[in-house]
Amino acid sequence: MKDSLFITLEGIDGSGKSVLAKGLHSQLEQRGGRVVCTREPTDSWLGEAVKRCYSEEIDILSETMLFVADRAQHAREIRNWMGRGKIVISDRYHDSTVAYQTVRLASRVPDGEDGAFRRLVSLGELVGLVPDLTILLDISPKTALKRIGTRGEESSRFERLDYLEGVRKNYLRLASENPRIAVIDASLPPDDVLKQARDLILVRL
Repeated sequence: MKDSLFITLEGIDGSGKSVLAKGLHSQLEQRGGRVVCTREPTDSWLGEAVKRCYSEEIDILSETMLFVADRAQHAREIRNWMGRGKIVISDRYHDSTVAYQTVRLASRVPDGEDGAFRRLVSLGELVGLVPDLTILLDISPKTALKRIGTRGEESSRFERLDYLEGVRKNYLRLASENPRIAVIDASLPPDDVLKQARDLILVRL
């Protein structure tokens, strides 16, 4: 088995990323891999600043830059883990910022949604660390919101049907432009999703 690999899990809220991360951690360790599961926003002070944006009014551009700052520090940690021979699985990474913030920034740039999309993709190039594999859990926003409704948690501004439809569109655009992104139907039973994701990873290991 290959010593290190960087895998990211992406998808709209309610797509099942957290459940998949736990399943992959277990199955890869059973096969001899040394696995680190991480997520964004992180638990660092930068990540905590990002989380404050969810409940406080803040300029959209400032919010976006906080996501990128948290990621830059996170990428440093990921490089260290990989340098020690770890398989790193991250629940969200730069594709999330592109998918979500494109919707929010579209009105702030002269060339609209496409301009926002391209600018956000370029920000990821500054961080420099590109995943070996990204697994995109694709699901309809209506189904995802039904799942979110069973959590018993207060919904965030990101958990609206119209917003998530735009986010999903951006994710699928990213997948169409990046061969590293593999799309899995997240409406399938969790065991089927896990098997497909595991097989994608094992090919690379």
